[in-house]
Amino acid sequence: GSAKNVVIAVPFVSSAVFPANEVLVAGSDGLFDVIPAKSCVKIARAALAAGRSAESTAQELCTMARARKSRDDISVVVV
Repeated sequence: GSAKNVVIAVPFVSSAVFPANEVLVAGSDGLFDVIPAKSCVKIARAALAAGRSAESTAQELCTMARARKSRDDISVVVV
């Protein structure tokens, strides 16, 4: 028989305790393949501190990932 291509998802998982005023960026590898996690958090912190919404901040990160030619699906949630 023929071999089938199989995608096996092995997630990057990290946990930490955050102060109440900290930011959380959850995203797919389409984001983190082209923008390091620490950079995403730094960008999100700055945007939220400037009064931008979590939704517009997530959209900005998606736009940045597309601009950096991400070749995977891009999902982002900022909390």
